[in-house]
Amino acid sequence: MPFPKNIHFPAAPAGRGARRYQATGSGKLDFSSAVWYNTSVGAGRSPAPPGIWRRKGGSVLFKKRKRKPWIVLLIVTAVLLVLARLALKDDLNVVSYTVFTPKVEQRHVFAVVTDLHATLYGEGQAELTAAIRDSGAKAVFLVGDIVDENREYTNAVTLLDAIRNMGLEMFMVTGNHEYSRMSLDAARDFFGEHGVTLLSEETLYLGDHILLHGIDDTLFLEHSEYKTVEKALAALETERESFNILLAHRAENTELYQSTGFDLTFCGHAHGGQVRIPYIVNGLFAPAEGWFPKFAGGEYQSEGHTVIVSRGLMLDNMPRVFNRPELVIAVIAPSGSSN
Repeated sequence: MPFPKNIHFPAAPAGRGARRYQATGSGKLDFSSAVWYNTSVGAGRSPAPPGIWRRKGGSVLFKKRKRKPWIVLLIVTAVLLVLARLALKDDLNVVSYTVFTPKVEQRHVFAVVTDLHATLYGEGQAELTAAIRDSGAKAVFLVGDIVDENREYTNAVTLLDAIRNMGLEMFMVTGNHEYSRMSLDAARDFFGEHGVTLLSEETLYLGDHILLHGIDDTLFLEHSEYKTVEKALAALETERESFNILLAHRAENTELYQSTGFDLTFCGHAHGGQVRIPYIVNGLFAPAEGWFPKFAGGEYQSEGHTVIVSRGLMLDNMPRVFNRPELVIAVIAPSGSSN
């Protein structure tokens, strides 16, 4: 009996691929010696669909289908475009943190602005001020680099005046870009004209057992009586029964802040490491910390001391990758209360 040219067989079982049937010398199919193999290159263990099996030599093979590489190319291109759009997204991101403590009796909300670098967020800073207003913040903390050494002050002044017109208090510490543009006395005068209280190794009482402390940027400290961050922090008087908040521009000193008695510290300077890979790399490079910074952005806790590092608000020609500019909203609430 001659061997048939085409034979119909059912689909191979899932994960086994196509099946090769060896023909015996008598022209019959020997199923006992059958072996499974995959007829599609790169198809892994996908099951072979029903179809026409053809004879080739002493074997019966599955008839190959024509591939359509343009479909694969189209899918890959679409995925890459979506990822690029997400990676380079640079609209304002509002990030909220809540810290519970038995030291306060009421709920307090503060907006934290760092590393603005005189960036504009909508006409009249409308986008940024709207986010601050919607947060219900009672005050705004400005944690350095509000101005930029290479930009005009205009956009920074616009924001300060808009916040003042909202009736919110502003408290600030200097950053390295304030150092680049003005002396400490000039900074106090300049920001004071726009309703900002500059904290220069100083402490203020905000009520409800909250103490607000602030230190100048390292570059200012090097030319002051304190010389170092350690000495500047030692000059601040924390109270164990009070909730102590520290404003300090540089994130690289996070572990030092945690070890010196502050319940909550706000920092910036790192710009979120500029480039992030979510869940894998929190930041690629940050000033002072270098490659793969330890404190690029986020919340860091150690033995009851919390440091929140803002990713900052600067936008320029250098892309921020998976690193949207952010406004931090901090809530301080009594222990046992809901957020």
